[in-house]
Amino acid sequence: RRTINTYYYGVRAQKETYEDVGEVSKLPISRLGSLTGGFSFTSDSMHIAMIGKDDKNQRYSSLIIASVDTTSTKKEKKKDVDQKEDEEKKKIKFNKTEIDFGRIHPYISWSPNNRFLCYSKYHYVDNGSLAWDLSLYDTALEKKSWVTNNMRASYPIFKGNNEIIFVSHKNSTSNLFRINIENFEIKQITNFDGDVQIISPSILKDGNLISFSMSDDSQNLDLYTMDLTSGKIERKTFHEAVDYLPLIDKDSSIVFTSHRSGVPNLFKLDKNKI
Repeated sequence: RRTINTYYYGVRAQKETYEDVGEVSKLPISRLGSLTGGFSFTSDSMHIAMIGKDDKNQRYSSLIIASVDTTSTKKEKKKDVDQKEDEEKKKIKFNKTEIDFGRIHPYISWSPNNRFLCYSKYHYVDNGSLAWDLSLYDTALEKKSWVTNNMRASYPIFKGNNEIIFVSHKNSTSNLFRINIENFEIKQITNFDGDVQIISPSILKDGNLISFSMSDDSQNLDLYTMDLTSGKIERKTFHEAVDYLPLIDKDSSIVFTSHRSGVPNLFKLDKNKI
């Protein structure tokens, strides 16, 4: 088998096919802005938020919400003449709405009740400088508003319907914060200092445990967990390769991406080791 050495976020590097990981589905957008993110489903899978371009001539990125059209379905017959019998295939139709545009961070998050969408956008702040801040879109009111200002904020995740946990950067140091979207009160929940970078947090469904990737002065990117009740932080991986994009599944195990095999692959950290 021929070995291909170019692997950065590409399909060509993988020896296995997409189907070996799971069922492949196409998103209702012409071009997604990121190969490792840039879209998020609501918990009922009726809405998809996507960042990208929906027209080949589009020069900017849009944040689009695609909603399943439950009033109309289009049925098409498969045209494969080798099929023993024709089967009708339902093609899901979507109603799409652009809610924002510009430079938008690929990590976006829905609230559990599917009403709010939080995302980070690059915009002008104090003294005409540019920074990342969190914006909140209310699907019920069809209105968006800023929830942080000049905080270099990104990677939002919802804890319940009214609270958001996010990463904020100051002087090359990342820390985790939480904000109540009802009164916009912000609290810092970690107190790291020095050269610390935090990316891609994930939260357990009950909202008491989060997992995230972090590198400190050692420059090694590993997985950590934090108990939001006690504040206890534990390191979970110790490999010299990067470990990132953790996802806490329903069994409380952590599925994550790692380069420890030489190319990006999925690994699982059993709940008994968390």
